[in-house]
Amino acid sequence: SPWVRDGVRGYMVRLRPLANPARRWPTVLWVTVWILITYEIPNKFIFFMPAPVPLLRTDTMVDFSPHWVWAYISFYLLLILPYYVTKNERDMNQMIYSYVVSSFLGGLVFTFVPTMLPRNFYPLGDAGDNLSTLALHVIRTIDASVNCFPSMHVALTTIAALTLGRVSRIWAAISLPWSLVIFFSTIATKQHYTLDVLGGLFFGLGCFWFFSSCIYVDDGSSQLAHAVGKKNQP
Repeated sequence: SPWVRDGVRGYMVRLRPLANPARRWPTVLWVTVWILITYEIPNKFIFFMPAPVPLLRTDTMVDFSPHWVWAYISFYLLLILPYYVTKNERDMNQMIYSYVVSSFLGGLVFTFVPTMLPRNFYPLGDAGDNLSTLALHVIRTIDASVNCFPSMHVALTTIAALTLGRVSRIWAAISLPWSLVIFFSTIATKQHYTLDVLGGLFFGLGCFWFFSSCIYVDDGSSQLAHAVGKKNQP
């Protein structure tokens, strides 16, 4: 049956697991490729005129600083970390489904409602001035100034941080401030504006809640427990 009854959350949709518990790296690889595809295709093939993201007061309050690029880049480590820290296979699969679906939905928004951020307002000058400027120059070269809303940096960071928060209080204490620093870095490097961050937060929280509350990723443990219970009955 596609439905399963949870004692706390009622009926939920049953889905197959996407992660291989024995070999994590193939899962990391294909999910990463999927995220890149859903991001890069709208980034390189633009079919509609991108609209500029509205500027809020918070955006003018935060000065442009290439030095925040290292916090911005740390996103990639945070994204991969839950694969190897999370021991609960159901939590991991719910995270992967959240990654996949949020990236897909983000790709749809990028394709049909594209937005842009005017980087000419924030010139880098000589890319060789320092390592931070050089790193941000490389990012800007690879990543066009579109695909702004929602920020997938923020959406995926939110999902990763919430997944790590389920592991232990220590990981929650690490992932929460780390994610906030990444959020801020997207504005400080002017890769995004505040509205992009809020949109990404909405996508990340929405997908995480949906796959945690409405979806039951069947890792087989429930059937195993049921089978053992029947076997041990007199």
